[in-house]
Amino acid sequence: MAVGRALVAAVLAGAASLAASAYAASMEIGDRRLFATGPAATVPVPPEFLPAGVRAPAAQSPLTAGQHDALAAALWRNPLDQRLVNLLYVDAVRTGRDRTGKQASGRGAQTLGRLGWRYTQAQQNLMLRAALEERFPEVVDRADGLLRRQKMTDQAIAMLMAMEAIPQVHGLVVDKLLGDPLWRHDYLLRIAAQTPPQILDARIRTMRSLLSDPGDVSRAELAPTLQALIGSGRPRAAYDLWTQKAGPARANLVRDPAFRAATANAGDTTAIPFEWRFSQNLGYAASAGPDGATIIWDGRGVPVFMSQLVPVRPGRSYLLAITGRADSGRLADLIAPTLACGRASVAFAPIGTMTDNTRWRSGPVPPDCEMAELTIGGSVDTGAQATTMDIGRIVLQPAG
Repeated sequence: MAVGRALVAAVLAGAASLAASAYAASMEIGDRRLFATGPAATVPVPPEFLPAGVRAPAAQSPLTAGQHDALAAALWRNPLDQRLVNLLYVDAVRTGRDRTGKQASGRGAQTLGRLGWRYTQAQQNLMLRAALEERFPEVVDRADGLLRRQKMTDQAIAMLMAMEAIPQVHGLVVDKLLGDPLWRHDYLLRIAAQTPPQILDARIRTMRSLLSDPGDVSRAELAPTLQALIGSGRPRAAYDLWTQKAGPARANLVRDPAFRAATANAGDTTAIPFEWRFSQNLGYAASAGPDGATIIWDGRGVPVFMSQLVPVRPGRSYLLAITGRADSGRLADLIAPTLACGRASVAFAPIGTMTDNTRWRSGPVPPDCEMAELTIGGSVDTGAQATTMDIGRIVLQPAG
């Protein structure tokens, strides 16, 4: 699994400071060269983990024969002490052989694995060692064990995300998530636009699997992935995931055209870019209510009242219809809709105006634009008097 080895190395290298802090906290990792995270700095064994009469080796150097024998004797008296087994295991990993010349690290790992899962430093050592030896299913299990106990969570999540991106073990991570462990919500939130592309690709596959399960995925669990994909320049991939959850748009590129879902989710702070987002600031405020959206504006500036990401086709023009009215003036004179693609902005021009229904037509969408932000904003500041606008429905469709 060459891809797995490379990905684990990249994740550990990218999380060098995180790993270093974890090692400093555990005080029982032997040599950081084992984990490919930077200089060969070492940490000392804390005295409280050593039996009485055994001095801590300087700078985490290999145990002397006397120290090793003292640890072995202490373990003989207390064979279930995972701390002692772990110290001997780390020394065996560091030196490569035991005192009789036989390979000892493998035997130590087997012993540690059989003693249970409640000694954090031992599980940390075994997890990292298994990652380097490409025993990835074991890495998944040990990371799961640490997360269930809420120990070394940052390190365990980083490692589990690396496992998620390895095709041969991706299904094992999905199976853990489908079991709805206590750490699932926190894990699914740990994604960002700066996440390595392989892990973002894997998260798309993970979300597809979770969305196919009857248990579904909550808005709070899905939103970070959507935002990460959009931030990394992949809004279409984010939209496809959202469509799997919310269903396809029908006869209207705008979702929730009458603002019913916006009303239901008024108290939901989870930002879904493919739903209406309302703005408010000094001089204006937009919100959703039982009868649609309401905009209160003092007539100054050119604010954006509401927006939503919508799918578009490069080079096409679009028709926009807004049903509503204002208490002063016409909607066509007060509202200036746009379709924004990156730095490019496509304006709409009014093509028909009635008391309660205004229609606009956009110019062609840029050739590299597949998702655009539909914004409903104020027209150029004319110093007009304050106004209240009620919007009942918004429809966006391809032109001709």
